Amino acid sequence: MFVKKFEAESLEQGLKTIRQELGPDTLILGTQKKKTGLLGKSVVEITAAYQKKQELETKSVDDAVLMKIFPHRKYGSYKKNAEETPSSSQAVKRYMDIQDDKRQSPKKVSKSNKFEERLSAMGFSPESARELALKLSFDFSPEETSEPIQVDKILVRLLMNSLRVMDSSEFMDKKTWAVVGTSGSGKTSAVIKLAVLLRAHGKSVSLSSFDNRKVTSVAEMTSYSRLLRMPLKNPEPFSGPGVQLVDTPSLEISAESLNAELSKKIEILGASVLVTLDGGMRLTEMLRIIDAARLNFPIQAILLTKMDIASQRAVIHDLSKRVKIPLLSISESQSLKNTLKFLRQRELAQYIIRRGEL
Repeated sequence: MFVKKFEAESLEQGLKTIRQELGPDTLILGTQKKKTGLLGKSVVEITAAYQKKQELETKSVDDAVLMKIFPHRKYGSYKKNAEETPSSSQAVKRYMDIQDDKRQSPKKVSKSNKFEERLSAMGFSPESARELALKLSFDFSPEETSEPIQVDKILVRLLMNSLRVMDSSEFMDKKTWAVVGTSGSGKTSAVIKLAVLLRAHGKSVSLSSFDNRKVTSVAEMTSYSRLLRMPLKNPEPFSGPGVQLVDTPSLEISAESLNAELSKKIEILGASVLVTLDGGMRLTEMLRIIDAARLNFPIQAILLTKMDIASQRAVIHDLSKRVKIPLLSISESQSLKNTLKFLRQRELAQYIIRRGEL
């Protein structure tokens, strides 16, 4: 609000002047009589409040000026055919269309974003989903990625480039394997399943155990030895035919001294190290276990367990890409009914995108 004072000979004249100058909505704050000048002439002082408004000054523009600005229009006696100046007319019309049309076109979802959303829903990490989506969008034509089945086939080829798998001959050529992992990761079950797998490939197998922390460990391994008719021996450097599989106590993520003790035993034994990871864990937890194990053990391979309860299979791809350690096999259950098998890159990639079962 703004306040202004007016002086007039009478109240009626002053109010009339205020209404003309400030408008009919002006608020009268007060009036008083006062004398002014040398002769002491009596006048009325009126105090008024008003809201200031920005008024646009209207200037008269003659027809000649308007014709120079808008040559396609007709003003007064100045008439000009629009066809004589097509370029000026089109330029002015386009300018007016752009300024007047305030509508914004809806944002288009790119093809890459659609692929990225789909891959994220499959469980791929944001980094992997973005990388694979860009390859699908720019390395392959729209015809090649028009159908979901075609996209799955392309994904299989792309995943194969990132997956690291241990060859079966490399595994069977090792004389001794020590299976390590955290509590509940399925180490003992993995040892027994590997024994069955090796025997199916014609290898002789002997069982051993370093696990002296669990009371039932020796009794459990003795039962498996009798059930499978495989010899149970004390862990020792092995040079005979076949493969020695060694069960171990649980890895301690926060107690490196216990892991160091086990590491010395495995080193004396000359064993290669296989790590079991619970497939139902988050990728960050898997990476934390691998980092802790690497401090004490030279890990040669990974075996993923409990994949039947894993919510997302894509964690296999992200794990293999991050740790650079080959995957030996996948266990879908702790039950011995589902035995292990050696993996190939293609069938593992198909397993990840749920186009095949192991």
